Amino acid sequence: MRILSFNVYKKNARLAELVSFLKEEGPDVICLQEFPVQELSRLGALTGYHRHLAEEQYTHKKKPHRSSDLRLVILSRFPIENAESVRHLAHAKVSLRNRVSHAEVAVYFHFVDIVDRARGPMRIFNCHLECTTSPAQRITQFKEILRHRDLGRLNVVCGDLNTFNRPLIGPFVFWLFGYKLKQLWIHEHKVFQKIFSENNLRSAVGKHPTFTYLPFQLDHILVPKEIRVTGPKVFKKSYGSDHYAIAVEL
Repeated sequence: MRILSFNVYKKNARLAELVSFLKEEGPDVICLQEFPVQELSRLGALTGYHRHLAEEQYTHKKKPHRSSDLRLVILSRFPIENAESVRHLAHAKVSLRNRVSHAEVAVYFHFVDIVDRARGPMRIFNCHLECTTSPAQRITQFKEILRHRDLGRLNVVCGDLNTFNRPLIGPFVFWLFGYKLKQLWIHEHKVFQKIFSENNLRSAVGKHPTFTYLPFQLDHILVPKEIRVTGPKVFKKSYGSDHYAIAVEL
């Protein structure tokens, strides 16, 4: 089974080219983040897939019933037996950015249950952890995802974890994103690597940058340590995104 994950970028002006890339690659499972609602019809070019969509992020206090303009998308060549969209718990501390913009953040993840002949029952998660918040909040969100694992299935977690904080970044953004002082010097990527290990997970694509502007690995396909993977790949063409697509064969 081949799985591909890609944060396509909400303002991507090259979605036609991006969808052509996905069609050419033809993976068995595709997990997409930040896909614009008004462009969902483009996914019709990808035939032979079952689909599950989930709202991604953000509502606004002044417009409490407004739907997000972005979707999380899972496309599967295998029939979807069960699917669920889950809203992360509300923030304990609202960032300055969200207070000023009067934004009430609502962040979601989703998963589908499928059966692969070779691997058996599987649960595929697709997530996009919040960018404009503290490392502690992202850790909380990730642990919420892990609590939805099904021990009777092979669990695979795909998505953009936004683990960007570094000791040289924290002091410049803490006041805006609601950090506590003790979080200023956190190397978030290393913290998450430890959480992966504690939960018997590893990044199937290794340690390679996936963000176009800085040499950070934000995107992952996480699998149990004992699962053998082949052909891990970070595509070094962005197709209009600010991330690179990643893929792996299980």
